[in-house]
Amino acid sequence: MHRASYPAAEELDAWLAGAIAITRQAGALVRERFALAHQETSKGHEGNLVTETDRASEDLIVRLLADRFPGHGVRAEESGRSGSGDVSWLVDPLDGTNNFAHTYPMFAVNLAACLAGEVLLGVTYDPLRDELFAA
Repeated sequence: MHRASYPAAEELDAWLAGAIAITRQAGALVRERFALAHQETSKGHEGNLVTETDRASEDLIVRLLADRFPGHGVRAEESGRSGSGDVSWLVDPLDGTNNFAHTYPMFAVNLAACLAGEVLLGVTYDPLRDELFAA
């Protein structure tokens, strides 16, 4: 059985810096679209909304992850899985879509890297308050 090796601290630092940059870029896109009219659709059940901004943010994040970390996989909320590798990035491109869609200013962009089911790092960014949390 293949066992993934844990990345060195320097590599994790580089991944975290990349995740912060990507999350800020997606947050800027979300912030720019906040006051605009939104196209909403339900996913799964009524009240579980997805907007064009969810999809645009996710498309941006997935593309930037693929460019920066070509050997890593992605598990994105709206589009599912892409790529493969021992490391997977978990993407929530707009956490708080219902708030966003109803112009309630409480939402974030979330990104995390996992190895063999263990979270290695995570970033949460609130683009309206420019608050970023990372570990």
